[in-house]
Amino acid sequence: MSVNQIPPKDIQGDILDRLPKDCEHFLLFSIKDAAKFRESLRGLLAPDKGIGSAADVKDVRNKFSTWNKANGRMEHSFYNIGFSKDGIDLLGLKHEDLNDEHFNKGQLEDAKILGDPMVRKSGQELPDWEDEFLKVALNEQHPIHGIILVAGNEKNVKEHSAEIRKALEEQGAASIVYFLEGAVLPGERRKNEHFGWRDGISQPFVEGYTTDKHQTGQTKIPPGVLIVGAKGDLRASSRPEWARGGSFMVFRKLQQFVPEFKQFLVDAAIKEGVIGHENQANAAKLLGSRLFGRWPSGTPLEKQPAEDRGVPEDELNSFDYKNVKSPNCPFAAHIRKTNPRNGLPGNSTVNSSIVRAGIPYGEEWANNPEFPPTPSHEIVPGFDGIIGQNNKPGDARARNGIDGLEISKDFVHPRAGCYFFVPSIPALHEHFSG
Repeated sequence: MSVNQIPPKDIQGDILDRLPKDCEHFLLFSIKDAAKFRESLRGLLAPDKGIGSAADVKDVRNKFSTWNKANGRMEHSFYNIGFSKDGIDLLGLKHEDLNDEHFNKGQLEDAKILGDPMVRKSGQELPDWEDEFLKVALNEQHPIHGIILVAGNEKNVKEHSAEIRKALEEQGAASIVYFLEGAVLPGERRKNEHFGWRDGISQPFVEGYTTDKHQTGQTKIPPGVLIVGAKGDLRASSRPEWARGGSFMVFRKLQQFVPEFKQFLVDAAIKEGVIGHENQANAAKLLGSRLFGRWPSGTPLEKQPAEDRGVPEDELNSFDYKNVKSPNCPFAAHIRKTNPRNGLPGNSTVNSSIVRAGIPYGEEWANNPEFPPTPSHEIVPGFDGIIGQNNKPGDARARNGIDGLEISKDFVHPRAGCYFFVPSIPALHEHFSG
């Protein structure tokens, strides 16, 4: 495979800038008839059917900036499509050619390595996912072959999603075996995740593609970290031409225990006696901010460890971890576990960068109690207190670091998961529907 610039119009839109959305539908499908599916997909790839490219997403986001909000939410919707290893094989290609060990195994097999709690069901050791999804994931007769994301404003998404579903099911091409609907939080909480902290702050700057101004401290990555066949793809020479311009997608459904998390902050703040904050609510907020590494507003704790005085929008990522022996940001804080910045030598984290379209996916680092490494072996950072998964029942996540804290419960629980490959739009035409 040759390595060169891939036009944004060829790349599916959720890979780089993410599909703009108030609402999003996830349609996981199983192909009934490969020939009929190809025919249905050809119809869905028509210019008026709304497959969103990176160029389309950029155009819509530019329109947002001049949209008169008095007219309500701007109507729009796009869809993107990805395929599981079984779906790729069914359509006559070979998933092994992608040369990715995790994709080849699948997330069901990867679950234990990811730290997902495991249970015994039907004589098997399986991740403790919801029964509805496990039933689908284990169905060899009708396996998950792919996923369709439909994103935009709520009205358009519902209509667009129904149209796509009809196109697949009416002709007997495929059936929807699992459906999930999501929406942003209302009002001022729009930019927040369910625990109340601002989300999506530290997306990488993709060289040659990100057109927004580079923010100080924002990680710069070559496009090949995300896009197969682009500059920086370390495995480009061993991957097939049909993969060029595509990307790997991790689908994870994660349940957040919000009331339990908030009560834990209150109880732990009282028990630990958070210094300088006699007010219970303020003490709980500070403790939560230490777990995240940021204040709810997004202000980094490394810059303002005692109280949130706010920072300009373009300085939310302008920091690193200078104070090692008595850190402002705890070693086990979520943002430090998933992005150690200068805590690792050179550019060690660049090739592990992702674009997050939901809850961050960082289990391998979040679950390693000795990551990131510290100058003193006397300090063990511990698990990520937010998304870290401890699959050893009864093993409380206590560590011997500075001002250590025992956390006996996971506040984010995995409920479903699958790996997909999201092909380029030309590949959809030439190899997946042709």
